[in-house]
Amino acid sequence: MVLSWASRGGGAVRGRTGMVVTVAFATVWACEAGGPERERAASSALEPSAIGSPGHSTGGPFVDPVYGIAFETVPGFDVRVAFENPGAAAGVIRRRLLVEGSGPGHVVVDIWENVQRLSFDDWLQRYGFVARYRSGPVGHLRRWGAGGYLGVREQVSSRMSPPKDYAIVWTGDAVVRIMLVGGDRGASRAAFERILDTLRAREGTP
Repeated sequence: MVLSWASRGGGAVRGRTGMVVTVAFATVWACEAGGPERERAASSALEPSAIGSPGHSTGGPFVDPVYGIAFETVPGFDVRVAFENPGAAAGVIRRRLLVEGSGPGHVVVDIWENVQRLSFDDWLQRYGFVARYRSGPVGHLRRWGAGGYLGVREQVSSRMSPPKDYAIVWTGDAVVRIMLVGGDRGASRAAFERILDTLRAREGTP
């Protein structure tokens, strides 16, 4: 499966605290899974959170105010909302976060809400085709993040897209995919590993 995305708009939004945050909207991503390319349009209704002004190096802890997903980044990397789909079907990404530094690589954090309260095995059987970039059996499950959540890590590469290293992690209330896209062995790799190692989910998330 090949994933690509492109933002068709963006801007700065001033929240209630007066902090200016950068948001991207009207994002389109295309998924290809052994067949013709398919495109889906994402919602443009964003709720910006205080994640730092444009160009601000966040580093340290980050908590998503809607889904309660928390992790730590490394110095020099910013977190911003790329798109969200509130109220979408169970198999659709509810929110995408981008963790970006100055280099070519970046980390994508996708959040699915587990509204049906499925086990991880059941969720993968039902929706794994939208979350994974390879077919075939799922590999060995292990514990990930500060919360010790069940998850699987996979790596894919092809001539048609940048290499991807990703983990799909089940927190109970949500399923989170942390993915390194086109990363190098430097800062973007360190950011990816840091997010994966420190992932936590707030109790009582939606």
